[in-house]
Amino acid sequence: MIRFKMPDNNEVRVIDLIRGEVTFHTALLDDKVLFKADGLPTYHLANVTDDYLMEITHVIRGEEWLPSLPLHVLLYRALGWEMSCQNLPTSRLSLNQRTGQAQ
Repeated sequence: MIRFKMPDNNEVRVIDLIRGEVTFHTALLDDKVLFKADGLPTYHLANVTDDYLMEITHVIRGEEWLPSLPLHVLLYRALGWEMSCQNLPTSRLSLNQRTGQAQ
């Protein structure tokens, strides 16, 4: 298993296009698993890598993903990639990221 070591006592500040400035304190975050014991990547690493390789410039995700934002920001930074992110309130419909169709 491989984990991402959260920086000690730092703040992750993001200017979200919907919320404005959002701040997370890394002292409150635990180290996150990037590769599981079977060698497969977790969602977080796979998602960040896929977005980068697909040249995604803006990420729009539901409110329930807000707690994952600092990890994703730190992964982008660690890999030297830029990220723009927006989080929307949860709705009753989910939007398929590949087809754009409501489900």
